[in-house]
Amino acid sequence: MGSRTSHDERLFRMQIVKKRTAVPDNRDYIYEREAELKAFEESRIPLDKVAV
Repeated sequence: MGSRTSHDERLFRMQIVKKRTAVPDNRDYIYEREAELKAFEESRIPLDKVAV
């Protein structure tokens, strides 16, 4: 569970899983995956824009 404080507000995040080993103890894996995806998007050829 993580929290972030801003003024008098708090935000709590909780992951509920059946098996304790299903997810890591911390949320670093989320930030690592986001960095991988961002690097991929920056390195690939841009897609053509689709008219809407």
